[in-house]
This record gives sequence, C-alpha cells and structure tokens, in this order.
Amino acid sequence: MVVASQLNVKYDFGVKGDSIIDDTISMQNALNNGSNNCIYIPSGIYILSDILYLPDNITIIGEGIGRTILTTTADNILKLNKGNNISISGISFIVNNKKGILVNLAHINNLMINNCSFENSSDKGLQIQYSNNVSIINCIISNSLSSGIVLSKTSNIIISGCRIYNNIGCGISLTGIGTKDNGCNIFTVQNNYNINNGKAGIAITGYCSNGKIINNICNNNGINNPQGMGDGINGHRLNNVIILNNICNNNFANGIGLNGQDENGNTSCQNIIIENCTNVNNGNSGIVLFYTQNCKANQNICTNNKCANGLKGGGIYLCNSINNIIDNNNSYNNNGRPDIYQDLNSINNKIS
Repeated sequence: MVVASQLNVKYDFGVKGDSIIDDTISMQNALNNGSNNCIYIPSGIYILSDILYLPDNITIIGEGIGRTILTTTADNILKLNKGNNISISGISFIVNNKKGILVNLAHINNLMINNCSFENSSDKGLQIQYSNNVSIINCIISNSLSSGIVLSKTSNIIISGCRIYNNIGCGISLTGIGTKDNGCNIFTVQNNYNINNGKAGIAITGYCSNGKIINNICNNNGINNPQGMGDGINGHRLNNVIILNNICNNNFANGIGLNGQDENGNTSCQNIIIENCTNVNNGNSGIVLFYTQNCKANQNICTNNKCANGLKGGGIYLCNSINNIIDNNNSYNNNGRPDIYQDLNSINNKIS
C-alpha cells in the first residue's frame, strides 16, 4: 500500500487523548480523511462513545501496546463492512461496556493488524468475516467474555506471534459459515501462545482446509468446555492440514482432538498430519482421531494423560476412523489405558 502522507490526530484534527474528553467526533473526522493516508495516533487514552468506521486504503499507526489506548462504551471500537488495504498497528483496544466486539471487520481484502492488543471485550476481541489476505501479527488478546480471535469464511490467513489468554471462549477460532464450501481456506497459525482459555486454545472448525498449525503453545485450556471443545488444538471437519511441533499440555480434554463426523455420519476430517507434537497431562487423551480418514500421527509424545473418559481413551485414541497411519509415537503412562487404542469401528489403520 502506498501512503501519500501522515496525519497526526492531535495536531491536525484536535483529538485530545486525555482520558477525559470524548474524542469520538474528532477521531472519526481524522479517519474520514485517512484514505490513501497514514493516520498517526500518539500516546494517550482516547475516550470513545460511538463506533468508529474505517475508509478504504488507510494505515493507522499508534505508539504501541499500552501507550496508544482506544477505549469505548459503544458496541465496537472499529467497524468496517467492506473495504480494501487496511493496516492497523501499535494500538490497545479496550472496552468499557457490557456488550460488543472490540474490532469487527467484514469483506476486507488485504488486512494487516500488527502489535495491537484487544482487552476486556464483553464479546469477541477481534472478529473478521468474509475476508481475504489477513495477517494478525504480534498481538495480545486477553480477558474476552467470548473467544479472542474469530475468523469466519476467510482465506489466506496468517496468525503469528500472538499471545492469547484468559478468554472465556476459544483463544483462536477459524470457522466456516453454513455449508462445507464456506470454511476458512489457506491458513497458517504459528508461534502463538494460547493459555488459560475457557474452550480450545486453537479451534479450526467448519470445513476449513489447506492449513498449517505450527510451533504453538496451547496449555491449560478448556476449563469452561472440557468435553465439547476443551482441547489444546481442536479440529472439526478439516481437510489437508499439517499440525506440527505444537505443545499441548494440561488441557481439560485432549491435547489434540480431531472430529470429522458430519451430519450424515461420514468421516469428513481427512488428510491431516500430526507430527512432533507434545501432549502431556491432559484430562482425557493425548491425541484423539474421531471419524478421521487418511490421517497420520507420527513422532508425537503422549504421556501422563488422565484418560478421564475411562474406556474411551488412551495415549492416542481412534474412534470410527479408517485408513490412518499411527507411526513411531512415544505414548506411555496414560492412567492405565493403552498407549494406542482403537475402537471396533476403526478399521484399516496402520499402527506401529
């Protein structure tokens, strides 16, 4: 994106940022003049009482997390329903109300969010829908009353280097909307730190495909949803996804849980590779493959998992799964349950 000039919201538009004056009107005026410009928001606490709407082709730069703070009593701080070429960096978004999503964007082509924080949302911290070419880099998302980051029916996604913790829902959620053609497609979720979230640390659901989940730490998640989505990494109806070098420990359900059961009882979770992941001391199993097909679990560590489901569990547990390869894993000491266990409906799996 080519930026024609930089405009300072305080000097050019009279925005105060003094934590007292309502800056909504003057800040919106600054944004209205921001198309093809860079809007610079100096350090300060900016009080907002209504939603700010973004134009196309805008770069917004603050002085960094905890220095440039936008706080609101409205439903959202930033909102845009259709646009192109949006870049936001160096801003803390903090809610001060009883409802609403901090930043709510849809139908965006080319979106970059870097070095921002999303704190104390009474709903989701950051929601992005129906968008393309989305990067969320080095952000903090914490203490939301729903999930931290939610992307729906969005393609070409990178979520990297983020710290997502203490959210009531999932830490990161990528999902589809409606039919199997509406999942997120082409995604990389890497080097993120997901801890103490009420549901899964990372949840990729709703027919998402062609992705990588790499080098994430997903620990202590699932306290609010231990059976349904209480995993470190939860995948539902995925296709062609690599899950590599992740640490998933101390989660209330499983370290990594894949569920491919669709409305017709088919195995809709296919072509998944789980490799070199550590799954220790989880409430149920280290790895669960439920209604999966043509998946591979290789060189993973699954130990000291509690297998709280009793007969339905093990270090690695296969249920209604076919044509999978379970090879060269280090699975042991899982509360007396088998290192690798498959039920009677799991057939044609290669286990070694």
